[in-house]
Amino acid sequence: MTKREHLEAKKQNNFDKIEELKRLNIELTKECLLLCDKVQWFTEKNEDREVSKRPKKIETFLLGKIHWKETLKDEDKPDGSGDVEIERSQIVRINGEWV
Repeated sequence: MTKREHLEAKKQNNFDKIEELKRLNIELTKECLLLCDKVQWFTEKNEDREVSKRPKKIETFLLGKIHWKETLKDEDKPDGSGDVEIERSQIVRINGEWV
């Protein structure tokens, strides 16, 4: 094996390690989304959604959502008396498939 081939093999090995770490990070992110605590929580339930207007067609989907609370600050009241807390949500799974 020449020096060039050896260096190319090391470089390819590093790229393979990077790809494996990316896959691992994706799996860790999915696991994190499923956690429920004070910061965020995960729910899964069936919901009816309209999939076409004409003819009107409704299908049932199993939607997995993460929920969290977000505090919006009122800039006119810097003491915090006008802050509003709202609940946010985002769909992360549909019928068990990650979005």
